[in-house]
Amino acid sequence: MPSPTVTFQSLRFKDADKNIKAALYKHFIFSIPKADLEGYKYEVLDNGFHFQNMPEKKAQLLVHGLIGKYIKELKNQITGNPAIYVHRNLGLPLMGSVGFGIVDRGSSIIEIKPITGCNLDCIFCSVDEHQRDVDFILEVDYLVEELRKILAYKQHEGMEIHIGPQAEPFLYEPMLDLIDELAKLPEVRTVSTDTNGTLLNEEKIDRMSKTGKMQINLSFHAVDPELARELFGGPYNVKRIMELARYMRTKLDMTIAPVFLQSYNKNELGKIIEFYKELLAIPSPYKCRIGIQNFLLYPGGKKPDKEMPWDSFFALLKELEQENGVQLILTEKDFSIVPTKELPKPFRKEEIITAKIFCPGRFPKEKIVVARDRTITVVNCAKKSGMVRVKITRTKHNVFAGVVG
Repeated sequence: MPSPTVTFQSLRFKDADKNIKAALYKHFIFSIPKADLEGYKYEVLDNGFHFQNMPEKKAQLLVHGLIGKYIKELKNQITGNPAIYVHRNLGLPLMGSVGFGIVDRGSSIIEIKPITGCNLDCIFCSVDEHQRDVDFILEVDYLVEELRKILAYKQHEGMEIHIGPQAEPFLYEPMLDLIDELAKLPEVRTVSTDTNGTLLNEEKIDRMSKTGKMQINLSFHAVDPELARELFGGPYNVKRIMELARYMRTKLDMTIAPVFLQSYNKNELGKIIEFYKELLAIPSPYKCRIGIQNFLLYPGGKKPDKEMPWDSFFALLKELEQENGVQLILTEKDFSIVPTKELPKPFRKEEIITAKIFCPGRFPKEKIVVARDRTITVVNCAKKSGMVRVKITRTKHNVFAGVVG
């Protein structure tokens, strides 16, 4: 009788008291009760199971069946939220949601969102990430596979793929593998992402540099250590982040990306610009920019400050440009953004459709439903399963929302 071994690339296992602890992409966890394996002779490995006296096919069916059963109890150990693993066999499309998957706004930038959840709690977070009820984690292969289809449709050379989740992207354990795969795509000129930098190190920067296509947009809101920690809402070592920024300057394209809150960091802007000028002075073949963002109020986002009117904001940037001799007002031309073909929309606004309830959404009483190979976010949906009539309220950029019709 054979002694088969069943292993996985994205899962790790640990033998516990009454359970076998499983970790998907490091931060997403679930448990398999040992009682479900009673009667079998097995050993728990780091990446799978080894069985004695069992046909290989039976071992495969047993382990995959247990994972399929208990991964439904997946949990994000960073946020504490229940989580949904979106893979190619799940049946959940990647187009339609602004919270996960792929967003195509009809330009040369495609945004992908492989994960939700953050290790910090910025006081100005536009989605108030720590108040969300459900998290999503995507399979690398499924995400790249679906992206290829969109790139083939758009038929545009020089695309930018922006990894822009409602999350800190480097919490996604296979982030570097994802970047490598994106950089291999012939249509892709640039791979970019926004990060708070706290999970970066020199080794990760070196690996990203090898792609020749990487751009980091570094969130950097204050030089003062105490104010920086206050703005990020968690442990944040500004000196270490500055050290990493100096290192990145010689390795890849980067943008220093402060968010301006007039009641908090107005007096920090000059210091941030001085740091940017220090970076510019470092000899490097790579681009380095600064893009100061105006704090904006978003539905569901945090509201620690008032918005500065746009005319006042641009007047401030103009004044700072003249004082410091650097460009601060950026346009689409600075990022080489051009219009491209946008995928057809299978729904029209106000249309009433019938859709399948697939899973909870990120907010209470929110559901993700599926129809015509798109996801639709439906608010105030008390029904938990089955079919539901939905009135479409949003169709812009193939991001769909609706209400119970």
